[in-house]
Amino acid sequence: MNSVANGKVYRRTPFKKMYCPAAAGDAGGAIGAAALVQAQLDKSAEAGSSEIEVGSSKTEDSDSQFRSSIYDLRSKHSLITAYLGPEATEAEIHALIDWKKKEIADAGCTVSYVGDEEELSEKTAQAIADGKIIGWFQGRMEWGPRALGNRSILAD
Repeated sequence: MNSVANGKVYRRTPFKKMYCPAAAGDAGGAIGAAALVQAQLDKSAEAGSSEIEVGSSKTEDSDSQFRSSIYDLRSKHSLITAYLGPEATEAEIHALIDWKKKEIADAGCTVSYVGDEEELSEKTAQAIADGKIIGWFQGRMEWGPRALGNRSILAD
């Protein structure tokens, strides 16, 4: 998963419909297997069949012999976000912080909640400038090899 290379392919080639999955590394095999089964289930449901059948791809291309048997399968589902992990409610977060407050204090850490996004950005930037380390937790957890900002450690 080389985002620099992906960007170059997008900018320097005629390929404009690119799909770069969130976990393009070894985890991509599991996603590919799951996508195949889902596409097969969708296809058999449309045909009214309970059996999963993989058909051959019939194309006019000279490279058709190299095409995967899943080429013609289409799934109703698509991966449009990498934020597939769990999301904690505000009550769950407060309960966990309350439960761990002694350990947090003993470690010399503080926890603060700031509702205003601009104020949060300013306080975070100032804390980083002051040499502090920020644990960032918001929304759903991201999935894949890259931190996308919902679960991050911020520092200088």
